[in-house]
Order: sequence, then C-alpha cells, then structure tokens
Amino acid sequence: MLATCLSDLRRSAHLLPPEIAEFIAGEAAMAAAERVDADDHLKARLTIRMLEGAALCAKDGSGVTDFIRVTGDTVLFVPAFAGFSNFVGAFSLPADDPLVSEVTAALARNLASPMAKAARAWPRVSGTVCRLMHARHHDCSKLFGAVQQQTLAAYPKPWTDDHFRSAAAAARVAAAAFSDRHWARLTRRVQWICDARTPGFAGPYTAAVAAFLCRELPALEAIYSTPLCTGASC
Repeated sequence: MLATCLSDLRRSAHLLPPEIAEFIAGEAAMAAAERVDADDHLKARLTIRMLEGAALCAKDGSGVTDFIRVTGDTVLFVPAFAGFSNFVGAFSLPADDPLVSEVTAALARNLASPMAKAARAWPRVSGTVCRLMHARHHDCSKLFGAVQQQTLAAYPKPWTDDHFRSAAAAARVAAAAFSDRHWARLTRRVQWICDARTPGFAGPYTAAVAAFLCRELPALEAIYSTPLCTGASC
C-alpha cells in the first residue's frame, strides 16, 4: 500500500521541493516502502508517527476499540483518519508483542487530542457551511438579477455594452454581499478546523505526505539495525 502511494507521489514530483522530489524518485525510497508493506512492525512504527500528526476519524464516544479487532492471539489495527488517507494501511501483531501497547497508547492519545476534537466538529461545521453557502448563492442570484434589471432600466434601448455594464455592476454588488464579516469569520473557522485535524501534515496533501515519508522512512533506521534506505537520497 505504501509502495502504491509512493508511485502516485512520483507522478506529482514536479510539484514538490527538489530535495523531497529527489528522495521520492529514488530507488532506495521505493525499496523502503516495499519493505514497510511487508513488515507489520514497520507499519506499526510508521502508524504511531502518523497518529501524532493526523486525527482519527472518530465520532463522539468513540474509543480505541473502534480501531482494533482481536482474533485469537492476533490483534488487527485498522486506523482510519479524518479527511486523510491511511497510506500505511491496516496491520496485525501478536497479542503479546510490546508494540501492541505502544500502538494502543498512541490511539488513545490521538482520540484525546485537540486535533480529534477538531475532527469531530468537522461534520457539523461543514454541514452548516453547505447550507449557508446554498442560501447565500440563492440570495446573491436574486440580488444580481434585481441590480441588473435596475441598471438596464436607466437605458431606454440598452445595447450590448449596456448589458455588460449592468452585469458588471450587479456582480460587484453581489460579491460585496457575499463577502460580509460573518461569512469571512465562518470561512476562517473552516480553514482552522481543516488545519487542526492534520497538524503534522500542513499544506497540500501531496507535498505533506511526501515530506512525511522523506522524514520518517530514514528515521526508522534508528529502530532497526538494517537500513531501510541508503545513499544520497536518504
């Protein structure tokens, strides 16, 4: 799954900073991604790092058990992030593996964090925004038509240029009505919630994920003796 994500990032390498694009394009990065895909312990370590920077997709009252499935002596972790793709994927560990408690603790910290609060607020706020936007567009359309008709009424026989002028005047009035302080405050809140859900992945999605992998894949070398990636690209 991570190798697929890396392949997708390579198609957008021209949008990335040079040093990150070089890492993403390197064979060492792909080898590291393939090794992570094949090793659930590496998936667990990388997921812990993701949980520090992206909120889980949790409703009010959700707990750690919503992202864990226990089958016999195996624990399956299925973390899902709010508005963010889990490019590491699900993974399973033996029930007696020390990493189980580490991942469980990371899930609990995530659910208690401010970013989780922002993620839970998102459905309510986004629904309000959609309703207000629909109503505002309707009001602005009516206002646009009224202003245009009022402007054209000043011309006994309006020509094409008069229609253009009336449309421009109506557009200015409608835009001013659409950009009041309440609407600006609401859009700022929406942007704040979007940023607060994923504080560890700031900026555009592609660049944020690429920067995360560029930073975290080499960092896993400190945990495992065999390097995950080698060469200048690391």
